[in-house]
Amino acid sequence: MVAQEISKRGYQIMAIWTKSFSDEMKTHVPVSCKDLTYLAQVQDVEGWNLKDLEKAVKEAAASAAIKIGKNRDFYTIVGCIAGGEAGVDMA
Repeated sequence: MVAQEISKRGYQIMAIWTKSFSDEMKTHVPVSCKDLTYLAQVQDVEGWNLKDLEKAVKEAAASAAIKIGKNRDFYTIVGCIAGGEAGVDMA
């Protein structure tokens, strides 16, 4: 629900899924957040280090900007907040 509050304040949300987080678990969303949309989603991949993940996140943000006709650097990544226990290691 943290993501919902951030979204209400006008920020875009990107989902970064941790390694081995199942597709089924990605569907477990509180009813209050059912309409939350993500700017992009990135799946952390086995074998990636932090730099690889950072590169993928930045590329996803750039691609999302281009889709709406903006420059690649339109979005600024300002934080990483764990949405649940599985994301704590990543954050």
